[in-house]
Amino acid sequence: HPQARRILTAVDGRTHVGVVAVTDGKAIGIARLIGLDDHRAELAVEVVDAAQGQGVGTRLAHWIRDRAATLHYTELVAETSAGNSRAQALTRKVFPSHVARREGTSIVFTIPVDSVHPSAA
Repeated sequence: HPQARRILTAVDGRTHVGVVAVTDGKAIGIARLIGLDDHRAELAVEVVDAAQGQGVGTRLAHWIRDRAATLHYTELVAETSAGNSRAQALTRKVFPSHVARREGTSIVFTIPVDSVHPSAA
């Protein structure tokens, strides 16, 4: 869909940041950070089924977490299906200071960035 493609590629390094995990020339995961305002951003991580459970999502989430801290966001928001236990486990592991709440069929995680320390990379 052309509009979806424009949205996914409209990165500017500040209010829309993205990173792609690639193996053997094929994209296997993506993480995005989309600014909601000057202090809050939405976080999204997706990994193809065949690459799940191999640490791809964790590495992508760490990269986006560190980028959010560098960009001085103070809070991240992530939403996942209540039935997506892998995504919930990833969020809890990478962001231990999160607050989670159920909203209908979704779990919404609020993550304070001030408790996030960028990785020494």
